[in-house]
Amino acid sequence: MIFRKKRKSVFKIIYLIFSYLVIIFSAIFSFYVYCEVNYKDRILPNVYAGKVDLSNKTVEEARKLINQKIDVFNLEGIVFNNSKKIYIYPVESSSSGEILNYLVFFDMEEALSNSMKIGHSGNVVSDYLARLRSILFRSKEVNYLSVKVDHEKILERIEKELSEYRSYNAYYYVDDNGELKVHKEVVGKKFDYDFKSLEDNLRSLNFSGMNLSAAKHVPEVVERDCLDKKGELENMLSHSPIYMVYKGENWEIEKRDLVSWVELSKTDKGFSFKINKDKVTSYIKENVSIAIDIPPQPPEFSIENGKLKDFKPGKDGLEVDIEKMVGNLSQFFVGQNRFEIEMKKARQVAEMDSSEGDFSGIKEIIGEYSLSFAGSSASRMKNIKNGASKISGAIIKPGEEFSTVKLLSPIDISNGYAKEAVINGGAITYEVGGGLCQLSTTLFRTILNTGLPITMRKNHTYDMSYYLPVGVDAAIYDPSPDFKFLNDTGNNILVVAWVDGVKLNMQVWGVRDGRMVQRTDPVRYNISRPGAAKIIPSSSLAKGVTQCSYASYIGSDTYFDYTVTYSDGTKKESRFSSHYAPRRGICYVGI
Repeated sequence: MIFRKKRKSVFKIIYLIFSYLVIIFSAIFSFYVYCEVNYKDRILPNVYAGKVDLSNKTVEEARKLINQKIDVFNLEGIVFNNSKKIYIYPVESSSSGEILNYLVFFDMEEALSNSMKIGHSGNVVSDYLARLRSILFRSKEVNYLSVKVDHEKILERIEKELSEYRSYNAYYYVDDNGELKVHKEVVGKKFDYDFKSLEDNLRSLNFSGMNLSAAKHVPEVVERDCLDKKGELENMLSHSPIYMVYKGENWEIEKRDLVSWVELSKTDKGFSFKINKDKVTSYIKENVSIAIDIPPQPPEFSIENGKLKDFKPGKDGLEVDIEKMVGNLSQFFVGQNRFEIEMKKARQVAEMDSSEGDFSGIKEIIGEYSLSFAGSSASRMKNIKNGASKISGAIIKPGEEFSTVKLLSPIDISNGYAKEAVINGGAITYEVGGGLCQLSTTLFRTILNTGLPITMRKNHTYDMSYYLPVGVDAAIYDPSPDFKFLNDTGNNILVVAWVDGVKLNMQVWGVRDGRMVQRTDPVRYNISRPGAAKIIPSSSLAKGVTQCSYASYIGSDTYFDYTVTYSDGTKKESRFSSHYAPRRGICYVGI
């Protein structure tokens, strides 16, 4: 009897344990099924990208949410607080919308990927625990965006906007009577902000204003220092004028210009004279280089009846070695007054070495495209023509990656490019390179027609009329973003580019290998219309003068699908997605 009671008790315990286990495993399984049904392709609750809640969003919905935040930031700018508010816009563009500077560049893809991996890593145990923490215990997980900030340019824009506080060293000048004089220094203010705080805020998508610190800034060189060294400089100037000489040609540097090149510099041993590199560089480029530089020559060829012929390899050019000349001119301080101009080899236009052997395997057009740039400014047209001459004739060997930025560089005046005006925070600056995205966009569309693998491409910030249809453009900016593609054929390929009126034409020549391409028309969605024009006070304009510089742009998202079918029947499918920010018109009013 006692034994039966004990056995009954044991069975009861076993039954209870089994029941509890069934309940526990049922709960575990039910929670697993719940998560699989509700969060299979969605980010778990309490997962954030900085301050933005991504709970229950698909990756595409999360990307849209973050883009909306960044779009507002691009419209409103970074606000720096001092005696007045300074607005610095993270994306600088010309009035037409051409991007000329990225002061702040966001990359959200890693944060999105990491957010989606929480509870979706593929490890059953760790994923289950992550889901418990997120859903039941409401544990907050935060991922941060990657951000690049050009602090140097931001400070330049701030100082330009607050130019009335700028300090200046004392300096020498020559008056109307030819006498050496000293201009007194100007004591000003130096502005700064916490770089790390700004970057941390941006990574968190926290766009609150930043405080500017201001400190009295006494120039390094004051009037007394210049006066103490004035007699020494006057003795040196007794050797003026000085001459730059090259193959019988002379460039005379008179006393007034020479003095403008001379700076007094503070060193550990006191004060000494040095040559201002920027001023000498400007003089040489405007007066000497223009006369004696020999530009590099691109490969030459002709096209007849769909065939390339009469190929001649490109040639290196010669240009003034400005770095050496700045160093040599310092010998003026020890009595030298004649300087032989030194030259250096200029980079060949074609990125790859070209020879008959490279050229002989190139037989036919494998892709081409033409794009109008009607309505462009004179400087934009100049840059497009100059860039086309640098791209044309480039030969890419099998397995090599083509970089548009590398081939077009250096993107500066010395390489034939022109500047365009940019307004940021009310201050006018001039930046080089407007129009080069016409080249990268035309090249992108040409390469799409070839089926070659595209390894880097980013759309423009704004939906610009130059690049219709929307969603099939490629932005470039030195050093990044770039437009890159790979030659995965077994033969060399040749890029040909030329301008005909207001149309940019490109062709890629090589050998067809049977690959076929298909792409859908771009799909446009999430259309966002900008508000009324923003009015910004500016100290760069005369009081009461209004200048409306930036046109408005509609924001949207787009995508198109792209398929390459190879000769063996294999297919490679990809989707090219783009996000375009809305932009209000901007008007500046002089104060």
